[in-house]
Parts: sequence; C-alpha cells; structure tokens
Amino acid sequence: MAPRSASIHIDIDSPETLLRFWGFHGIGVDLDRFYELAMSRALSLLRQCGVQATFFCVGAELERSSVAAAMIQQASREGHEIANHTYSHPFALSTLSADDVRAEVAACSAVIRRLTGTSPVGFRAPGYQVTARVLQVLEDLGMEYDSSAFWSVLHPAMRLYRRFLSGRPAAGEFGEASSGLPRDIYYPEREDWTREGEPRPLVEVPLPRTRLFGLPFYSNFHLATGGLYRALSVALMSQPHLVYLVHLVEFTDLSDGLPTQLGVHPNARTETAVKLHALRSTILSIMTRYRIVTSAQAVRDFKAGSRGSVPHAVAVVNANG
Repeated sequence: MAPRSASIHIDIDSPETLLRFWGFHGIGVDLDRFYELAMSRALSLLRQCGVQATFFCVGAELERSSVAAAMIQQASREGHEIANHTYSHPFALSTLSADDVRAEVAACSAVIRRLTGTSPVGFRAPGYQVTARVLQVLEDLGMEYDSSAFWSVLHPAMRLYRRFLSGRPAAGEFGEASSGLPRDIYYPEREDWTREGEPRPLVEVPLPRTRLFGLPFYSNFHLATGGLYRALSVALMSQPHLVYLVHLVEFTDLSDGLPTQLGVHPNARTETAVKLHALRSTILSIMTRYRIVTSAQAVRDFKAGSRGSVPHAVAVVNANG
C-alpha cells in the first residue's frame, strides 16, 4: 500500500492582524522583527523535520515589510508552496461584494507572483469566512483549492471570548460551516459549499476535528491541553485527509517584543522553546503515519484520482486563522 500523505500550512499574518482580531487598534508592531524571528524559526523547524510546507500570505504585509518579502522568497527557494490569504486580511470577507473579494484575492496573488515568479493556486479566508459566492470568485480567478472550511464544538465558545474582549460581534466570524462538514478533500456543491457536489475546477480542503466530541485538531488547542493529549489525539486521527493547523505567532512569545496586549491570544505567553518542542514532536509524530507533501501536490493527486483508497492527510501551520 502506498504511504498516506500529509501537508503543512503556515498562515503568516502578523501580531498587528491578531490585535485587530481581538479589538485592539493603533498599536505599533515591528513587522520586520516579527517576520525575521518567526519565519527564521519556522523554516529552521521545517528543515529539521525535512519537510516542505504551504505558506498562506497576506499581500499587504509583504509589501510593507522588505524582511517579510525576503523571507517568503527564501521559503519559495527552499521548495515551500506560497498560497493566498488575501491582500489586507479583512475579517468580514464573506460580507464583501464579489468585486471586492476578487480585488483582495487578485492583489495578493499579484504580490506573490512578483516575489516568487509563480501564481498561487491555494487560498484560505481570514477567520475561515467563506461562502459559495467566495468560492466561485476563487474558481473564476483560477485557484485550484480553498482551505477555509473549519468547524469544531468549541466555535461558539471562541465567538463569545472574542466578543467579550473586543466588545462587539463580528459579521460572519468563523465562517458558516456546520458539524456536517465533510472530513476529506471534496468538490464543494455550488449552492451549498458545505456539501460534496459534482467535480469542478476548485476543491475544498477542510480543517479537521476529532471524531469524539468534535474537538479542534490544531496546535493552539494542543498547546493548552498538554503533551499526553497531543500524542493521543495524533494517534487516534484516522480520517482520510488530516490538516494540522499552527499559527506563525506560535514561533514567538511576548519576550520577543510583541505588544503586551497580545497576551489575550491563546498561548502567546507560553515560551517559544516550549512551543517549538511541541510543534516538532507533533510533526514528527504525524510523519510516522503520513508522507508530507505540499497542498498543491495533494490536491492535484486528489483530482487525478491517484490516491485511490489510500487515506490522505495535511498538516497545517497557521498564523491566526
């Protein structure tokens, strides 16, 4: 039997974006320093593990920070996939007009193309805010996959926590996915994207949840629950397609000069060394069961039908969602 496959995604939006998410505005962030520290550590960890990842980028930050741009170019040279996370990271993407969504996606793709010489084929929406209309825009722009589908039993608690801190609800926050979301890569139905439909140019790459209790399967949750639970949850995951989600901010802590207000973000106060050890341990554990490839390759294998009955997995490193 051919080995199962996995991919690693890294969303690379900055603490500035996270502060906006939590309702803090006008707080200065040294983008150059953040990207230099976080990306250097991320690339080093990936080299140690001997794997390539998929980086989801915010176009405006790559234009504002020459260091961020240089780090993405380095990642591309090292064989990592560079994907699209919008130009300005609007948290209400699903409420924008089709023209505005198209502008956000196209502008980010243009930045990535200028830096790497290659147009991105993958996309993740800020805050997982995706709709059938957004997916149609992505398909019209030539995207091969979206990876915004995400649901867990903890979503309602996360919404309440965010509203408590920010003092206001957010339109469309965390998307519109439900507990009935498919667990494997699938062709989204054109009217109801949360259901599997007929083959089309664009596929959906959903983020995973545990079969028992529907708990999130990603690094932020694992860091809060400890090593024993983390190892057990990895061992028990058996779905055909597995995404492991990590936030880029997890490659830093408050001692790296991050604004103290970012302490509200899960695990921001945890020492970087502790988080790096946990990430490395988890990725290596996933590698004992899955062969890691980029998401672009995984999606093309899916479309070509080369997976057959072989389960497929994707490990993700994400900056904030």
